[in-house]
Amino acid sequence: MGRTSHAFVSQVRAILDVDDNMSDRLGEVTAPTLVLVGNQDILTPRGDSEELVDRLPNAELVVISGAAHGFMVEHATTFNKVLLDFLERVTVLRREAATDSLLGSEFLATAVGPAGAA
Repeated sequence: MGRTSHAFVSQVRAILDVDDNMSDRLGEVTAPTLVLVGNQDILTPRGDSEELVDRLPNAELVVISGAAHGFMVEHATTFNKVLLDFLERVTVLRREAATDSLLGSEFLATAVGPAGAA
């Protein structure tokens, strides 16, 4: 058995030996979460990703068409765009929340007008 094969088998054994199933605590994760899956992924099928999104209160699922488990390499342009769009949205939301918590919504409404006003 080559080094790569031995390392892979060792990793799989280590994963299977772990008794700590934390899936019952996923509802405690409040951070925005992006779950990506390729629609041709046989290692982690779409159903697993859908279940993960159902358990995470602030998660979104993106399915990359025509991609398998290595979608971040196989479809690098799509992966990068999806990830950067997600990070941009999350950054804007965090900035708005931080500003609101520091200054207060009443101050912001007085200083800049109600949200959405042009």
